[in-house]
Amino acid sequence: MSFANKRVTSAYHWFLRLIREPLAQFFVLGAVVFVLSQYSKARADNDTIWITPGQIRVIHETFRQQYGRAASPTKFEALVTRRAEQEAS
Repeated sequence: MSFANKRVTSAYHWFLRLIREPLAQFFVLGAVVFVLSQYSKARADNDTIWITPGQIRVIHETFRQQYGRAASPTKFEALVTRRAEQEAS
């Protein structure tokens, strides 16, 4: 058996011993949990509510049809905020 084969065999046995160690398993499991939590956190940050210009027109026209006039800027902002809250729930 050559020196290179002994090194490969030795490294292989060292690796097998390492993966049987509870501390090594703990670190690997911790790394997996960390990666998954970062992935889910990144997905949660992408939960943005978008109100499209078409939806804004619908809100504006619905108010105009119901009340016969345009909504004041304050009222219109409240209507858009309510729509965003409805989308969030």
